[in-house]
Formats: sequence, C-alpha cells, structure tokens
Amino acid sequence: MAPAVNPATNSAISAGALSGVRVLDFTWAVSGPTATMMLAGLGAEVIKVESPRRPDVVRRNPPLMASTNRQKRTITLNLGHPAAIDLAKRLVAISNVVAESFRPKVMDGFGLGYRALREIREDIIMLSSSMAGQHGPSSHFAGYAPMFVALSGLGEMTGYEDGPPAQIRIGADIVAGVHGGFALLAALFHHQATGEGTHIDLSAIESQSCLIGDSLLEFAANGTSPRRTGNDEPGVAPHDCYRCAGDDRWVSIVVTSDDEWTRFVGAMGNPAWAADPGYADAQDRWHNRQRLARDIETWTGARTASEVTATLQSAGVAAIPSYPADELFADPHIVERDMVANIPGPARVWPVIRLGGKLSRTPMVVDRACPNMGNDNAYVFQELLGLSEDEVLGLEEDGAFA
Repeated sequence: MAPAVNPATNSAISAGALSGVRVLDFTWAVSGPTATMMLAGLGAEVIKVESPRRPDVVRRNPPLMASTNRQKRTITLNLGHPAAIDLAKRLVAISNVVAESFRPKVMDGFGLGYRALREIREDIIMLSSSMAGQHGPSSHFAGYAPMFVALSGLGEMTGYEDGPPAQIRIGADIVAGVHGGFALLAALFHHQATGEGTHIDLSAIESQSCLIGDSLLEFAANGTSPRRTGNDEPGVAPHDCYRCAGDDRWVSIVVTSDDEWTRFVGAMGNPAWAADPGYADAQDRWHNRQRLARDIETWTGARTASEVTATLQSAGVAAIPSYPADELFADPHIVERDMVANIPGPARVWPVIRLGGKLSRTPMVVDRACPNMGNDNAYVFQELLGLSEDEVLGLEEDGAFA
C-alpha cells in the first residue's frame, strides 16, 4: 500500500499499525465515524468528506464531534456537483478504504457505489453501514440508535421489570461502529494476504442482536422470551447499584458465591440483618433481593462510594463506585493509565478517551480533535491530487466544494 502521508508532517499517522492506509470517509452521525475513528487511532490517514449544505449532524454536538472524528482530516465536497464526484473518484483511486453510512442506494445514485468504485480500484475495501443492511424488507427504513436497539431485541430486554424498554442511544451507535471497525480490520488483513478488496454490508440492528445470542437461543430452544430485569442477574444477589452517602452517589456490588457472601458480611462488620435465614444461600438471597438491597443500603448509605469500595475490595469482594464525570477524571487509576487525553481542537482543548488497550510496538495516538470543516482542502486537493491553487479556486467558485 502506498504511504498515506509524509511521516515528517504527521507523527500520529507514522506511528500506528495502519500507517500507509488511506480511508475516504463519507460517514456521518456516530456509528460510521466511530468505525473510521478506530482506523485513525491505529495510524490510518482518514479523510472525512462533508459539505456545508449537508454537514455531519454531530457538528451540533462539539464534544461528540471531537471524539468520534479525532485524528481525521476533513474536506468539503458538494456531491451534487459533477466536478465534486470526479474529485471523489480520483481520491478513491489513491485510497485503500471507502466508508459510507447512508441509506442503501444513495452512494449508487452518486455514482460511488461499490461496483463503480471497483472499476476505479479493483482492490478497494468499502464499508456500507446502515440501520438494516443493504437488502431486505426493512433496508430502506430510516433510523437512529433507538431504532437499532428496538429492532435488535436488545431494547425489549433493557430496563426495569416494571418500566418500559430502555432504548439505548449513543451506546448502540458505538456498538455498530466497533463492529464496523473490526470488519474493516478483517478486510485489510484479507487484502494483505490476497490482494483482494471487500464490500462490507453492516447492519446496525444485527450488531446489537449478536450481543444477546444466548437469549435468542433460549427463545428458539424453550420458547421463553427474556424480559427486562434491571440490574439483576438471575440467581445472583447482591448484584446492583447501592446508594451511598452524598448527593446521588452509588456503588456497584456483585457477590457470586457463598464464600464471597461470607467475606462481604465480614467486611461490613457482621451486621445482625445478615444472619436473616432469608439470606442463607444464593437462591434465598436472590428471591429476597429487594429486601436485601434495603438492608445493604443501611451500611452503604452511611459511607462514601470510595469508602465502600476500599473496604470491600480489601476483602476480595467486587465493588466499584458509579462515577460522575468529575470523579472519573480524577480517579488515580484512570490518571495513571492515561485513559483521558487532552487534545487540541479548533476552539478549545477536549478531554478524549483513548481507544482501549496499550500496544507496545504500534501505539494508538490521540493528539488531534476533529478540525473545522474543509480544514484540509488544500492538502488533499493540491498535494494529493495535484491541482493548482487556481484550479481549486475555480472549483470552489463553481460550487464543487459548497
């Protein structure tokens, strides 16, 4: 693969495992940009395509824009203009990956569908990410994250027993994005081994459904439709968030065995309520979990979440605070692990969570938030495509970038 960018001008790209990979990114909102953000974090040069007429909707949420589009370059192309389509095709010719997250057939309408792109570059890898995939009765439906969850079956299982389904929002987008990033890495590995391209048809609904495979199998095998259980785990108690001292402060506690229960009770100082016959074994505790939760909160409610965590963890019992943002960013473990990077954006510095894991040989670099729209027009159109300054100015005046 041809080098994506001069290493002397971009240390982040030269350092990563995907150095030399170029991605032409037509994705918008959250799920598609998350997939390409993963490649950018691994060193690929990602060129985000937008238009002032149709900007990425996430630009109205600057923190989300800074996070999902970090490490990327950004250009403007008016895909309703023939010259812009020609420029897009020229960029395809020097790219390894094209990613889009429109409804099916939209890219075909621009003349930028997978078949058309293969005529430009036979080994191109293309990610087409949509709510329901590229074919099927629901493929033409519009939808956002709550629809992904509702149609996947996950929404019906998420929430409290006496409440409505909880339609997860950003989390569902990110799940689909991570699946897209994983699929792109697999396609790049396949290309490395065979020289062949790949078209990835990613359904956001299916990305959520695969998280509940055991529940789907339970229905298929037994006809049992799993229902909402809140924070409960069948047969396990304590297994919940418990109120602590302070305003809206909570701690998560899980006890999975009788041995852990004994240590849990001892760490609390062997309160009298713990000897209740209704808590004698795991099944008893499960059946009486609501009463157990009230008893536990007589102890946790008099202590901070940090105090509860320290006491229980010292006894080998799983417990951790449910952190608000200010306490999360100040947590010594989070600080030592460099989980949060403060990176410059166009108007301010953003605290951004790095990708998971630390690679010893090819570090994942986070040093730039998403730039302003069109920030890299000169680099992309003049340096990469070789247009003169006058040609770029003429295309701009003609509306190819607007």
